[in-house]
Amino acid sequence: EYEPGPGSEKYHRKQVFFLHIPFSTSQIFRSLQQGNELIAGMLHADVVGFHAFDHARHFLNACKRNMGLKFQSRTGGLLGVEVNGRTVMVVIRHVSIEVMTVDRHLKEQNPHARAAALKASHPDKRLIAGLDTCQR
Repeated sequence: EYEPGPGSEKYHRKQVFFLHIPFSTSQIFRSLQQGNELIAGMLHADVVGFHAFDHARHFLNACKRNMGLKFQSRTGGLLGVEVNGRTVMVVIRHVSIEVMTVDRHLKEQNPHARAAALKASHPDKRLIAGLDTCQR
């Protein structure tokens, strides 16, 4: 049975976990001493992503067979695992750097000035920015 960690509801932020390597079958996780804990850790994310459908299928089967969780198709062709009254979305995406998009933005008029202005508007803060294709 999956149980959230202590205080996880209080400090929960939207999270995306993307596994860049194949996900093993449920039998492998069943044979690992901490197999269910590894799956439970992934289920703390709001979105779990994989490169290929087979990898997502292995994850969904591990959730069902090893942890007794249910999954179903969601609106828009997405898949969701039901966990303690919330749905963890499972997506299949080919994640990479979008070179043409990065080049286009770098060629925009003075991107360094825009970056400096953004940094100046948030003094004493560390800014981290990105675009995640799992959330488009």
